[in-house]
Amino acid sequence: MSVSVSHSNSLDNYGTHLNMGLIGGRPLTLTTTKDTSGGTLSFTMQGGQGQPQTFTATESFSQIENKIDSINVVDYAKRFATKLQNEMNGYGSAKQTYQYSLSLRSPANDSITISAQEDITGWFTPDMFTKTRDPNTGRWKVTYNDTNANKNTLDTRKGELKQHILDAFENTDLDAKTAGPIQAELKPYHEDAIENIRYTSKSTESGRELMIQSSSRAWDAIPISLHAMNTGILDVETVDVSSYQSAGTSLNQIYGAIDRVSEIRTEFGVTHNRLENAMSIDDIMAENVQAAESRLRDADMAKESVANALHQILLQSGQSMLAQSNQSPENILKLISS
Repeated sequence: MSVSVSHSNSLDNYGTHLNMGLIGGRPLTLTTTKDTSGGTLSFTMQGGQGQPQTFTATESFSQIENKIDSINVVDYAKRFATKLQNEMNGYGSAKQTYQYSLSLRSPANDSITISAQEDITGWFTPDMFTKTRDPNTGRWKVTYNDTNANKNTLDTRKGELKQHILDAFENTDLDAKTAGPIQAELKPYHEDAIENIRYTSKSTESGRELMIQSSSRAWDAIPISLHAMNTGILDVETVDVSSYQSAGTSLNQIYGAIDRVSEIRTEFGVTHNRLENAMSIDDIMAENVQAAESRLRDADMAKESVANALHQILLQSGQSMLAQSNQSPENILKLISS
């Protein structure tokens, strides 16, 4: 869910900003108060030496709900079919959004518009569409299956959409300044729903990715791509053997699908080997650590103490003999001189 704000030209008394009166010609932050009582959104702005101005929504929350209830979901499904067709033919993106713009006006007829946008791509499922491919041009054609079951399925999503749109308007705060644009902040916000990976024709880029941490270092992970692998993406959703030419085309589609599945299986095999190697290395390290710990715990402290004492005695004896050998030349010189 995203929110944007715009305002009318009549609001533009100081360049691009609301004229609420300046103190000494200096910019001044406005005090903005939000009111959602009575099921209607309004903002009262006070700043400088001007009089407060109240911007009230031209539609109540119940009117917004009624408008969303009256959405023709079939129109949106047909638009999505066109976008999906374009994506499968190599251009465009199969993403469908719904936008609702709420206008707020002041008694002086100044206006502020708040627009909330929701991603509704996840409303649509593969069985709602029929995909056919021209054997001569190779281009795809996607049409929406206009059935009561599909329409009812889409209609059930309107309640969720209403809640998100109303939450967006109720949680929007305006930050207005006499020397800056009017801005909106939505809190809390709704994250976009995860788009169903089956809706893209690019199976190599459509899946989600699972990251498995492989060491104690940050970002050191083994990625596992979870590819979308349905019949539509593998290009075997429609197989025609009614003629020699169409059968040959279908065989190419099937072999292409087999090759694609083999590629993904090979990729999983490589990842599996990496994980096995990492696990083997971890097992060896754990065994070495355990062995070292065992040697430390099983050490004969008495034997080690005697060996340490012997080492100290030998070291001190060596130092004593060295000192005595250094004194011998001095003694000989004393005898000669005497």
